[in-house]
Amino acid sequence: MAEQIISFKYDGPSEALKKHEIDVRVLAKALDSFADLIVAADEAINKESSSAQVLVKANSDSQAAFVAGSFGVELLVNVGPEVLKALGFIAGALAGSALSVLRDINSNKLATIEIDESDPLAQIVLTNGEVVETSKDVARLIESKDVRNKIAKLIHEPLSGEGISSFQVFEGSLSDDTAQPLFKVDGDEKESFRKPGKILVTTKSEIETVATIEFLAANKQSGKSGWRMKYLGYDDVAVKVADEVFLEKIKNTSGAPKIFAEKFSVNLKSTVTKKHDETIGENFTITKVIGPKRG
Repeated sequence: MAEQIISFKYDGPSEALKKHEIDVRVLAKALDSFADLIVAADEAINKESSSAQVLVKANSDSQAAFVAGSFGVELLVNVGPEVLKALGFIAGALAGSALSVLRDINSNKLATIEIDESDPLAQIVLTNGEVVETSKDVARLIESKDVRNKIAKLIHEPLSGEGISSFQVFEGSLSDDTAQPLFKVDGDEKESFRKPGKILVTTKSEIETVATIEFLAANKQSGKSGWRMKYLGYDDVAVKVADEVFLEKIKNTSGAPKIFAEKFSVNLKSTVTKKHDETIGENFTITKVIGPKRG
């Protein structure tokens, strides 16, 4: 993990912010929420306990970057760059960031999040039917209730109070006069960052193994679909056959191999679909028929 300076700033018309002051309770909650957000995002993406660390950076020159009506904080963040990119806290996020996607969704509500482990992109489906493509890391952040709750505390709650009208994130120090915000939320956009309702998440994962199967039904003429097999605990399950060489052989009536009452070694791909952590479907494809199982 590399150390990265990340800064955030609240702006607004309050008398306190005009003097670069802020209610200590608002600041304490914001700092806690930011640190908790980094940890929650790290765990959502990497699927393990986080060792991320967030420290407040003392900088006497930070005041030079402030304008009337703002209060900013510089933090030293130790976490993997993929986490900061997915959140939108450093430049270079692919297919948007969690914060930018949430803002772009605006008043539309999330219906489902579809993650295919074999595809670099995930799909976010909205209740109006619109589909938004983003990275799997970003999708995992948006589907995480813990991450979304921390985002709400950092952005939605402060902007819902009096005197604070915007939130900005900077990569680097606020003492840099040329620093431009990576991300900004105005008060009228805050509803995109409220605590989430229940989101339906489906994931697909593929596993390919060498397996022993028995063919129970064949589709010699039409091709890949219409096949059934016996495999492990499945006495009779549908399977697609994608081995073009094998399919061509069995079409040859004179030299077609015997396929029934035989065990075959095959390369078998299993595609498992889960809703949250519950398996709701499993599809099989034979990518290659190695040959009859001997012995």
